[in-house]
Amino acid sequence: MKFPIESTMELEHFNSIITPELTDFYINKIRNLMGTSTSMACSLKNVLDEKLILEYNLGGTSGKSSLKNCTEFYNVLEPAVKMEIPNEPAEKVIRKAIHNIKNSHFQKSSRDKKYKTLASSAPLLLRTF
Repeated sequence: MKFPIESTMELEHFNSIITPELTDFYINKIRNLMGTSTSMACSLKNVLDEKLILEYNLGGTSGKSSLKNCTEFYNVLEPAVKMEIPNEPAEKVIRKAIHNIKNSHFQKSSRDKKYKTLASSAPLLLRTF
């Protein structure tokens, strides 16, 4: 399996190929991917693409798909997170990481829109002088 997982179809495929025999292998694989980053949000983006994360949340609320419905994947992700951050409940850590990724994405989008608006109005401002 190629990481980060970029689409719902890839996630569903990955979910379908995880068997009990492969569970430990993928827990370690995901843990290794997550161990290369400084924050859990960055770590999670090594496993799931940011665009895919925007389509999901843990419970499937607010018109999003539920990450927990991908049971086999979640059963691999949760212990990997628990190994990385043993002092916190894994569900809470994952939820916060998803929230931080979404928040960062929308702040960046907002800044980009403001910049484009300023850039497009700059020629108009120059003409008035």
